[in-house]
Amino acid sequence: LSVAYRVPPARKIGSRKSDTKKWQSAMQESRIHSVAKKWGRYAFLLNVHFVVPYVKMVHEGGRDVKRLCYDTILPDRVVSVHFGDDPRWPDVIVYEHQDPQGEVPFVVENQVTRPAYVSLDSTGWTYFNKHWKPLEFRPHGAGDKIHVPCRVTEGQPNDFWDCTRGRKLVTSTLETQRIWAAMGYVRKGQNRKLVTLFSPSLDSVPDQQVLAPEAALVAEAEAVDFSIHDFSQSIEHFEREIRFRFEVVAESYGIPSSLIDISSGANDTANTTPQGLARSHSALAEIRDQQIEHLREFEHNLAYRTALVMRGAGHPMAVDPDRVRDEFEVVWPPLTFTEHPLVQLQVAAEKMKLGMGDHATVYQEFHPWLTAEQAQERVMEHIRKRNEFNQHLAEHNQAVDPREEGETIAARQGRVGGQATPEASDGAEEMTDNE
Repeated sequence: LSVAYRVPPARKIGSRKSDTKKWQSAMQESRIHSVAKKWGRYAFLLNVHFVVPYVKMVHEGGRDVKRLCYDTILPDRVVSVHFGDDPRWPDVIVYEHQDPQGEVPFVVENQVTRPAYVSLDSTGWTYFNKHWKPLEFRPHGAGDKIHVPCRVTEGQPNDFWDCTRGRKLVTSTLETQRIWAAMGYVRKGQNRKLVTLFSPSLDSVPDQQVLAPEAALVAEAEAVDFSIHDFSQSIEHFEREIRFRFEVVAESYGIPSSLIDISSGANDTANTTPQGLARSHSALAEIRDQQIEHLREFEHNLAYRTALVMRGAGHPMAVDPDRVRDEFEVVWPPLTFTEHPLVQLQVAAEKMKLGMGDHATVYQEFHPWLTAEQAQERVMEHIRKRNEFNQHLAEHNQAVDPREEGETIAARQGRVGGQATPEASDGAEEMTDNE
């Protein structure tokens, strides 16, 4: 469901390549491409969570270096405190400490103490022990709030956490597990069959008989009717109910129910036709666009706070926060349409014929995590290498077409000439040596 970060977006700072290169190096250092996927999933499932940039000192290559990192604070271990007028961004957060920065335990009054809670505001981190006694204050030097809320919905008025959203998803998840457990219980005991004996009169059955699994029951065969009842339940009944719950939840989020497939043998072809694919693509694109609308604001706030923290910590890759605030740009690639690679190439070629793109834009469609400048540089590098390769083939009298590898140009010309029609051969005039 969280498809916004399935392919990493391209992040850059204005048109100055030096700032963009430094920023991309810092992002690669923080592994933002991998952690952002978790941010998208958490935001969809938990409605709101916080992302905090920080710089820590690590020992690499025999020396201490500063590294940019991000701490993800989930709503199950944080309390938000609002003082200002912005209901969407708390002024202070207090959360359980889970040693995200890898710092050594605090030494207070010659005793080693590990922090249990942390309070974060616009000035820095305040650490507390399990008895809420302050241990130490560490400024972050940003001069602003750095705990950035991440969400993909607008939320409800006067409800920062949007507590009611996702209730159907949670309820259906629990109900699905209950149905799954019942299915396993029934499947385990359904190999038992029930033997019954029916008689319109008890006179045909002698008295004082012992009813036990291993004991025989005596009765007059002509006066009684024996039957075997099979109480086996097909697994399809349980799958049908689970699928129904999935479809209800999916449709509540705007996801086509035809995308739900819980069995490998499903014969639902609603999503395999071109019309079904188009409808599914359109619905998923609408959900993704709604997420991107909120994530773009989140990315901008996070980038600005990251620049403030990097500058306050003296990170070597720090970029001017004002430039980041004014010129930061994040671009999400188009939603990938499920197509055969040959079809994608044909569509790309048609776009270039109609002037809807060039080699760089087509290359960027296949590599959406690259910026336009990076895509253009790679295309130019491929062209340079291809020219060198073509020159080498020409010097050795080899064909350029990879399907004709090893065939000389003269052999290719002879083969093509041999395939000409007799009419074309008869009508051709001989050429002189000068010609």
